[in-house]
Amino acid sequence: MKKRAPVYGPLVVDGGEFSVLLNPSLALLADVTSGNVGKLIESLRVIVGEHPYTDDDDEPVDIGELDVAEAQAVVRAWTEHLRDLPKA
Repeated sequence: MKKRAPVYGPLVVDGGEFSVLLNPSLALLADVTSGNVGKLIESLRVIVGEHPYTDDDDEPVDIGELDVAEAQAVVRAWTEHLRDLPKA
């Protein structure tokens, strides 16, 4: 089976602009919903291409450094966004 190239698109979460994966694999979706925090953090690093979070020096922070509420908001918005995409 040929591996498909990732496709990213825009998503706004709590006023912040993100670039998120629009064609996730079933394995990635399983990791997101597994309840395993480590898998969720690694999944976020795949799901989120770009995000608005920066440190005091205006450098992007690792998406895995988000607090739980921020991470949950991103994942929730992403899954809702995926549901709203037109079906192929």
